[in-house]
Amino acid sequence: MTVSSENTQEIFGFLRLVNTYGLSSMYDAKDLQSLLAVVHKPEQASQSSRALGIKDKAPGTSIISSLIKTVEPESSLAINATTLSSPNPSSQNDMLASLLLVSDPAEHVLNSVQRSFSQYWKHEDVSFKERIMLNNMSLLECLTIVSPHIGPHVKEDAKLLAAYWKAKMTGNTENSVETLGFLLFISTYGLVSTLNTEEIIKLLEVISQNKGAVDLCQTHGYADKISDFIRNLIERKQLMDAVGFICTFNLADKLPPIPLLKQYVEDAKKCSEVTCS
Repeated sequence: MTVSSENTQEIFGFLRLVNTYGLSSMYDAKDLQSLLAVVHKPEQASQSSRALGIKDKAPGTSIISSLIKTVEPESSLAINATTLSSPNPSSQNDMLASLLLVSDPAEHVLNSVQRSFSQYWKHEDVSFKERIMLNNMSLLECLTIVSPHIGPHVKEDAKLLAAYWKAKMTGNTENSVETLGFLLFISTYGLVSTLNTEEIIKLLEVISQNKGAVDLCQTHGYADKISDFIRNLIERKQLMDAVGFICTFNLADKLPPIPLLKQYVEDAKKCSEVTCS
């Protein structure tokens, strides 16, 4: 592997390996800095450092050690102004690079999400809260790419946060972005089983009109709950929504859409007759 390599994934892997096994002292800091320069575009490097709260270190200090050990306790990817914009490829690349350079990505993301809520729950500005939640969701997506393994102690801490988060959401049935973030969080940390089917269905109903709902259900373990959710839509006469989900999740064999479409047409005819009369 050479410094000029354009294969950033390979360089990510190498830096992660060096950090995980404590090998940074074997390499010159300038060499590691050169590799980091390939990982981060020059214009993004300073932003990434500020986002992590990294302080300048004396020459010769291992760049890996400085990235990990000088993160200030109060700094957070989730509440830093440089990462509060809507998710985009470059910021997610920064997140991925940062997670690859910490010893426990799952714990790092959990701490970031926890700290972000100190701002989230005391703010009234809807757009500000949405940016925080979208940023948290980007972090969670990056975590599933970098390190899907969740240690027992981290999972327990995540369970406590999930319980508190769920309690804070009680009665709030309109914030689909927060609900989407919550469902992503419990899926990422393996906590879906802590909710019963009825609770999950209610949450799926909140996000049903959110464009991220389909992707969440397809990639994060909620597909098996969709059938029950669709049946609920049918019972409430939301037939077209039900048909849409049936087609999206290829459930026509279990829930035939044609009878629902016929029923929708019949209901529309009756409604028209009443309106016209």
